[in-house]
Amino acid sequence: MKGRSIPAKPSDLDKLVDETAARVADATIAALRSMFSESFIRGVIEREAKIAVQAAFLAEAERVRVEVPAQPTTGLRAIDLTPLAYRPKKVCEILGISMALFHKLVTDGKLGARKIGSATVVRKEDLDAYLAGLPPTMTAAKAPEVRSR
Repeated sequence: MKGRSIPAKPSDLDKLVDETAARVADATIAALRSMFSESFIRGVIEREAKIAVQAAFLAEAERVRVEVPAQPTTGLRAIDLTPLAYRPKKVCEILGISMALFHKLVTDGKLGARKIGSATVVRKEDLDAYLAGLPPTMTAAKAPEVRSR
């Protein structure tokens, strides 16, 4: 995957997936030809390779936050992996704050939290609202001049 960018159009992605699946199939058929028919081996390998390559592209897209256009699949459905809510530890990771500050924000009503049974969660919408309400940092144009000695 290194060095490859995600294709912009679904047709480019499909073509790359098909080419990769064919290369994997050719290499594996040579090794398994004595045990199974070539058409059976090719079918199994191509299906598995397509699934693996598509999963790798989706993982890479999530890593770099690039949207992969929706495309028709063969019996598979796309799953939205965006969490609806976060546990306190994950919120602390996202915001780069301590658990004590997290509890203070919740207690002060600055960050909305909910209970699901005994588990505390922060909805994605509440986290987004908290972040949107934070004051902007000073820009270089507004920052006071620093004098050197």
